[in-house]
Amino acid sequence: PVRDVAHVVFSTFRQGQQSVRQDADIVCIDDGLPALLAAVLRGRRFRSNIEAYVEFRVTFSIVVVLLCVMSAAGGVDLLLPEQMLWLKIVVDMVAILALAPVTSSINS
Repeated sequence: PVRDVAHVVFSTFRQGQQSVRQDADIVCIDDGLPALLAAVLRGRRFRSNIEAYVEFRVTFSIVVVLLCVMSAAGGVDLLLPEQMLWLKIVVDMVAILALAPVTSSINS
């Protein structure tokens, strides 16, 4: 029944019922409210980081595909394969560095 209402089920270790603990996605060992709040905020931050990374990668991939199509249609090499490789390496490093320090707040 709990699964029908929530996307992610939290349970506490000591005070939670056995049936809820078995069905829960996340079981917090500490029964305090601050531990549950920290777990929720960490999950939200994790999800927002994944969404931002996927958005960034899709945008970059669309630009690369458009560059390849335009260069093939125009008959001119806009980027050489070595340049594409270096561009991919630089963009991957920028994505990792840009998305790593993203934090969440209680209101988000």
